[in-house]
Amino acid sequence: MKKAKHLQRFWAFLLAFVLVSTTIASDGMSIVAAEGETTTEQTVSDPKTAEQTSNKGGSAFTAETEQQGETPQVEEGSKTGGNTSGGSSESSTEESVVESESSTETGTSGESVSTEDIVTTEEGTEETSTEVTTEVTTETETETFTETEGAKAETFTFTFDISGKGSVTDEEGNNVGSTVTGETGSVYKFNVEAEGTDVSILVDGNEIGTSNGSYEVAFDADKKITVTFAETESEVKEEKYTITFQITGNGKVTDTEGTEINSLTGKVNEELRFKVEAENADSKVTIKMDDKELTAADGVYTVQGKSDTAVNVNIEEPEKEEIAYTLYVEHFLDTNRGRYHRVDAPVELTEADFKDGKIDVSKYEFKRTGMVLVSAETLTKEDFDKDGKGYAEIHYKVADGWKIVDNRPSYRTIYLGNLDEDNPDIVPEGDYFTLKVKFSFEDGSSVANDFTAKYLIDEDSSKNTYTISVPKQEGYYPTISDTDVTLSADGTSLNGSYSEKGSREITVVYKVKQLQYTVKHAFEKADGTEYTVDDSLTETFSGDYGELTEAKAVAVDGFTPEEIANEVLTQDGIVITIKYDRNTYWLTYDANGGTYVARESVSMSR
Repeated sequence: MKKAKHLQRFWAFLLAFVLVSTTIASDGMSIVAAEGETTTEQTVSDPKTAEQTSNKGGSAFTAETEQQGETPQVEEGSKTGGNTSGGSSESSTEESVVESESSTETGTSGESVSTEDIVTTEEGTEETSTEVTTEVTTETETETFTETEGAKAETFTFTFDISGKGSVTDEEGNNVGSTVTGETGSVYKFNVEAEGTDVSILVDGNEIGTSNGSYEVAFDADKKITVTFAETESEVKEEKYTITFQITGNGKVTDTEGTEINSLTGKVNEELRFKVEAENADSKVTIKMDDKELTAADGVYTVQGKSDTAVNVNIEEPEKEEIAYTLYVEHFLDTNRGRYHRVDAPVELTEADFKDGKIDVSKYEFKRTGMVLVSAETLTKEDFDKDGKGYAEIHYKVADGWKIVDNRPSYRTIYLGNLDEDNPDIVPEGDYFTLKVKFSFEDGSSVANDFTAKYLIDEDSSKNTYTISVPKQEGYYPTISDTDVTLSADGTSLNGSYSEKGSREITVVYKVKQLQYTVKHAFEKADGTEYTVDDSLTETFSGDYGELTEAKAVAVDGFTPEEIANEVLTQDGIVITIKYDRNTYWLTYDANGGTYVARESVSMSR
């Protein structure tokens, strides 16, 4: 059978070739060849008629076509160029010959051929006449035969992923969207345009192009099309990096020319050079960048980087032998009668306290109102002995407009006393009013230290007033007997005035506060569950601050009071509650010869 088919194709091709040649030479005349008993004439001129005739021929045509594998297809991802129709008239004609009881029609590029009732026996003899009409056309057609008329075409989606600087447009020049759709067998065409960039076009990860131009992809499945525009090396902007110096210690960073700098900037991967100068040549210098220690070549450090970073410069001073110094400072207030003197506690010094090997003792000045510094020594390290001890004096005088109040005999002496915060008494020059206030309990004992003050008498009498604070004493309130002195309502300040030179003493007497407290009486209920207060017996009492309350029980038949817990009076409103327990009595019955009755307990009721 296979040999018969091959022979059949050969004779069909030869017959078609002769008929085509004859038709062209005869200017469209039809040549009819008759063999056998039956003649059937068919002329193919319309592609739709050819397709319908082919479908009527049954599945033999479809099977033959698929077996030969000659169906034209558009190659996926190919650039557009030239005629896209596939096959020649010769190959198309050869594929169109199919065994059939009725007829077979094949459309070819550039011509149309019709064959009728070609029947081949197993011995290869032809018994049926055939008429072939050939029509020459100028258009190329690609026919797709379907096994079933009216079958709906399937739709597929292309997803575009476009990145970089460039454009992807469709055939009309419109920018391609994120997705496009098309039916089976159709082709999507798009253009890629970019200047000075590298292009990569991938379909489902497979590269189909690397340059500008037109591309087409067949709709035969859902696909992802990736277009990537990458800058070429010539377009990459020149990148730079900066190193910033973080210096610890005494020193500086310079460029190779010796100019002090805080940072350096260069191109990525470009070497940057710098120097480090320490104030002390014996200092230890450590340079680190990205936690890596750098070393210098002929005093020059070289770094190379890609991004901004910090360079840590640590300048460590050499260790010195620490010498301990002790300074003793004496203070002298010089007057026309003599000196007041004080000695400060020793001051421990270190090398850091010396500036240029010297120390100014005036920094330890003793300051007081009405007194000014006259002189203070400046010591060098050489002024300290071998044990590191040094001695210095600071001298003062009474400031202008001030005077020392000292009631001791006015004979000249060298040492007049200690110099401290309140001795000697230094006051402005002029007339003074002296006020002394004592703070005492009623028994005369002291509540707080006495207050003493001197007030300069002003020519304006309205300014000759004073206000002093009165200390608080828990549980007591202050009182005064002087009528020309005022004690504030809350007892916290004392106000008065003066008019002439002199002195006065005022005593503030603290009296104990009287505090109130309440005594309540609560009786046990008959069921013994709780106690109930009898308000008719409640009383209010008062007592001195700090004393004990004096709560006392009352006598009530059938009840016994519990122990009373009196409290110390520290505030108003203390409540003392006295509890009373019910008394229990036993009743014993005398049967007097009758029935025995057991004894029982009873309690009184109120």
